[in-house]
Amino acid sequence: MESLKVLAEVAFGRLDREMEGLTEEELDWKSCEEANTVRWMLTHLSYEWNILLSRFLGREVEAWPESYVGDPSLTLERIQRDLDKGRAIFDKGLKSLTPEVLEEEIQFFSRRTTREYALMQVLAEVIHHGGQFAHARGCMKRQRGGD
Repeated sequence: MESLKVLAEVAFGRLDREMEGLTEEELDWKSCEEANTVRWMLTHLSYEWNILLSRFLGREVEAWPESYVGDPSLTLERIQRDLDKGRAIFDKGLKSLTPEVLEEEIQFFSRRTTREYALMQVLAEVIHHGGQFAHARGCMKRQRGGD
């Protein structure tokens, strides 16, 4: 349980730091034509936090529109609010988990595994996409002549 808390803090904390100073205009930035936009990365992370983490915590999951990830009509404020909501759901759900619940077998996409493994895997995915976002922010800053 403690390792899940630490991994979550690393994953969420990194994104919090990278989002500091992000502007509405930067949401549609991408490093090259084939790359995902910053908006896509953040809405994908929001989906993972609100849907996947909730599902693997054993919580009821609300329906989200299929068009959510990358939706150009979503503002930075809305995306941030959705990310905050997902993190609050995760924090609350994590507090309710017991070692026995973490060891329960659940469906994880195409296979069965423990709830703890599924949560670790989704948090690793959050770290992965958080790294993509950090890279994008670094490229943006360098293009503007910053560090």
